[in-house]
Amino acid sequence: MKLGLVAEKAHQPQRQTGRADAQGASAGEYRLDQPDRYSAKRTAKPVQFMLLAPQAKEVYLMGDFNNWDPHSIPMQRQPDGGWRVEVTLPHGHHRYLFVVDGQPMLDPRAYGVVRDAQGRKVSLIAVS
Repeated sequence: MKLGLVAEKAHQPQRQTGRADAQGASAGEYRLDQPDRYSAKRTAKPVQFMLLAPQAKEVYLMGDFNNWDPHSIPMQRQPDGGWRVEVTLPHGHHRYLFVVDGQPMLDPRAYGVVRDAQGRKVSLIAVS
């Protein structure tokens, strides 16, 4: 249901400045019929994925954010034997797995573990 109301801020008289923001609201007004343009749901954040696998020859990251492509996000080997990659993800929960030398692997440091549509266990991360 879409409301066409405009509510004034409490304790502030409305000033007629003739200026409006990009959503059409004048200074001192909230537009209830416009979505919140600063919503966390519309933001994306860089997220660091790390895995300690010193014996691995190659490690990739796959998840719902790359259509479960096991080769599109390669991770970089670090001097300590760990693997690292940074991925920009939108707000919400994301399912993922590491692919270590061709074998899927859960993240031991994951926020949680859930089952995907095929019933296999996958790691879960929350981005906010």
